[in-house]
Amino acid sequence: MVTVSLIVGILVLIVPAILSAVWLGSTFWQASASKNWLKAEGVVIESRLVSNRNCNGFPGYHYHVRYQFPLFGSPYEAISVRLGDFRYYSRSGAEKTLAQYPAGRPVTVHYQVPDDQAEVEDGCVACLLEPGLNRECLYPIAITLIIGFLLGAMLTGLAMNFING
Repeated sequence: MVTVSLIVGILVLIVPAILSAVWLGSTFWQASASKNWLKAEGVVIESRLVSNRNCNGFPGYHYHVRYQFPLFGSPYEAISVRLGDFRYYSRSGAEKTLAQYPAGRPVTVHYQVPDDQAEVEDGCVACLLEPGLNRECLYPIAITLIIGFLLGAMLTGLAMNFING
């Protein structure tokens, strides 16, 4: 009986680790690839602080930076600053990013155009102002790993209690 609960426990703990490792590898690959994307000169057209309480009810703040750059001869707008673009900061943390991107500031936009022109028309162009890996990329992975291990430990405990009666 102990062997079965041990196997269940190991499997339940390994699955989140494997999923997180795959996610982490994908994130590293995308972050590395973003450094080689095409570049265009653009301009920040909107830069503002947003209270999370007003938009989703959660605590904290996030920044909203909207920029425009020419794509195939037409203006294109995007809002992603970094890969991951975490949305939960202290007020000063969000303001720090906003200070780098005030409205009217010229910026270099890194972008990747999809193969299908219809995706471009649907707004599916990946754009970043800061390509590469950053700590914001790792937050969702860390949260998933922590929750997965906590859930795994709880399920292992339940399985052991159930098996041992």
